[in-house]
Amino acid sequence: MSKHGFYITELKVEGYGKKPAKISFQNGYNLVSGVSDTGKSYVFSCLNYMLGQQDSPKSIPESEGYINFYLGLKTYDGKDITIYRKLNAKSVFVKYSTVSEYSNSELKSEEYPLKNQKKKTYSTFLLELNGLDNKSLKKSKTKKVNLLYSYIRKLSLISETTVVVENSPFYPTGQVIDQTLYQSILIFLLTGKDFSNFVPEEKEDLRKSRLNGQLDFVQSRIESLSKEVDELSTTHSKILASSIDSDLEKLKLEYNNLSSDINKLYTRKSSKFKEVEKKKSSILFLNELIERLQLLKSHYTSDLNRLSFIDEGQNLLAQLQTVNCPLCEAEMKSEKLQEIEKDISVKESIDIERNKIISKLEDLESTIIENKKELSKCKVDLINLTKDYNGLDESIKEVFSPKLELIKEKIDKINEVISSKSKIEIFDKELNYYFLEKKNLEVLIKLKPTPQTPEKVDEKLMDSFVKTLKSVLKAWNYPKSDSVIFDPDSKIFDFVISGKARSAYGKGMRAVSYTAVIYALLKYCDEESIPFTRTLIVDSPLTTYHGKDKKTAEDEIDTNIEHSFYNYFASQKMNFQFIMFDNKIPQSNLVEDIHYIEFSGEEGEGRNGFFPNA
Repeated sequence: MSKHGFYITELKVEGYGKKPAKISFQNGYNLVSGVSDTGKSYVFSCLNYMLGQQDSPKSIPESEGYINFYLGLKTYDGKDITIYRKLNAKSVFVKYSTVSEYSNSELKSEEYPLKNQKKKTYSTFLLELNGLDNKSLKKSKTKKVNLLYSYIRKLSLISETTVVVENSPFYPTGQVIDQTLYQSILIFLLTGKDFSNFVPEEKEDLRKSRLNGQLDFVQSRIESLSKEVDELSTTHSKILASSIDSDLEKLKLEYNNLSSDINKLYTRKSSKFKEVEKKKSSILFLNELIERLQLLKSHYTSDLNRLSFIDEGQNLLAQLQTVNCPLCEAEMKSEKLQEIEKDISVKESIDIERNKIISKLEDLESTIIENKKELSKCKVDLINLTKDYNGLDESIKEVFSPKLELIKEKIDKINEVISSKSKIEIFDKELNYYFLEKKNLEVLIKLKPTPQTPEKVDEKLMDSFVKTLKSVLKAWNYPKSDSVIFDPDSKIFDFVISGKARSAYGKGMRAVSYTAVIYALLKYCDEESIPFTRTLIVDSPLTTYHGKDKKTAEDEIDTNIEHSFYNYFASQKMNFQFIMFDNKIPQSNLVEDIHYIEFSGEEGEGRNGFFPNA
């Protein structure tokens, strides 16, 4: 058994200085019966209001001053929920509690607006309770919409004026514009599959606007391409007047001759370049060598200066006379004289060394002079080689460039011919495509929109549902209920009972069959475990005339149907809730088998009505 869904446990209405008016319900069948003007229809409108209807309950004299509404719900997984809504309010407050516990401030409540694009709405909350959240429907062939609880409410809360209408029970609004929407709802309820994968068509005005826009673009492309082809054809014909083959032969000959001459020049240029680089290397080497020789020369010169200084010192020492010690008058010893003589021999060594250095300096100076001469020659050679190299470069440019430009111009002309021919072929193909596209668009624009057709209902699934409906009608003793056929025509989308359209029966029989269709739908969905609502509320299915209305033959319902109707629900164990309001009362022996609430309409005789006695 599914844990989705809820049933109503209690409705309470309060006002300042007023005794609360309340009524309790149970899961399964509930009958609120009694005479007119006892508040039955007001209770129905309150239930509608508390389940999301925008308009407040229709005011009656007894309801004056009542402004606070409480609705108790019980989910099928055992949770108590209380819905609070003020009169004329555009939002509700939800608290997980019983109605009697709602005033407990420790329990938090959540506010849900009836309409809001950014915040979770009351509709979403109710859909989630029923396992119907995030479902998509087909509203028309051009539009897909999300399932709203208001669609479910209109199917399952059936007023006393709705239950007798000639329209299909699956068209609760009676509006042609809503037919496709409710067709898709029925298909969803029969199959359990929504229309998430449905891809809407374009609206006719948008379709035509889009196609006309495409046609304008195609026409502009045709004009543009035609102009391009004309211009290319003119250019192409002019160029073709000259001989392309002859030009190509000349170009080949000129190219070969030019290539041979240029190759020779490039070979010579390359050779000169190598010679230039070689001379540059020689100059660098000679500069470096001369610099090093000059450095060596400076070292030799320094050595000569040092030897000259030592030699000068020896000359000064040689001029000194030998005398006695100025302190002790002692004579100079012989060994001291020998040392002086040795110092005299140093002079000879200095002279020998000086002569060697002078000889080296002379050789070095000669080498430097020779290298400088070589350096000068290399510089002159470099100037001449560079001049020859630049001359070759200029010759290449003077010979190559003009002829190359001429060949290039001729090649460009040939390429232009080839290119123009290719472009013309491409543009011709593109033009053919756009001409074909233009014809297709013109045909599509002239097409008349296809009429909206009813959604196709699976015959096997509908046969299964019809079987459920027939069993209900038969149990209620509805005459000739063995033959029940569904008519899928969009204008009808209803049942034919015993060869007669359901809408063709009198008001009384229409009310019974309307109730049977919706009750069978809940029963089918419950048996197939398809999420729907598990609360059906019907006002006056057995009483089709009210108040001062004059009773007519078509209002009549056979008493056998009434008795069978009550017998059926007294014996049924239902997995959903059916709340019924009616003037008719059940047989006395069945009262204990149903949840029965009687509004007597008389003070002192049980419960007078919905509102307590003053």
